[in-house]
This record gives sequence, structure tokens and C-alpha cells, in this order.
Amino acid sequence: MSADTANTVKNALVQAVSKPEGTAHKLQIAGKNIAAKTGTAELKQKQGESGLENGFLLAFDSDNPQYLMLAMIEGVNGRGGSGLVIDKMKPVIESFYK
Repeated sequence: MSADTANTVKNALVQAVSKPEGTAHKLQIAGKNIAAKTGTAELKQKQGESGLENGFLLAFDSDNPQYLMLAMIEGVNGRGGSGLVIDKMKPVIESFYK
């Protein structure tokens, strides 16, 4: 991957936190450039069926990459999807800056 491509991806991950409409905006901490990617894996036999949903979060500080967090919670159906993972992991991320 070229440096330009890597920077494009990193900037998109930062915007997922910094922009109010970003999927990981709840992770925003004033003065920090946190980058994140959220996701939900739907485990089912075929399209149109319900199945187990697992929520994911990848996060790191784009200015000072001293940590890389990857978290997953199983069974997030009806519990907020990847938003549940964000809610659980935000205190952990905040603790990195204390």
C-alpha cells in the first residue's frame, strides 16, 4: 500500500470519529485525533433471515499511535450493534489519556 493510500484510509477513519455523522463519533475526545472503524457481522444461513450479530470496533490515536484497540461483542442484536461496543470501550480509550 502506498503512503498516500494509507493516509487516505487513516483520514477516513479519523472522520468516522470527528464528524457528527460518523459511525464512531461517540469516541471523540477533545484535543485527540482518534481514528476508528465500526462494523457488524451478521451470522446467518441465507439472506433475509435473522441471525447472530457481532459488533466490532477498531480504534487508535492517529497522531500518536501508542495503542491499537480491537474489540468485539457477540450477540449485539437489538442491543445497539457496534454502538454497544463503542459505549463499552470509550471508558477504556479515555483511560489511555489520563
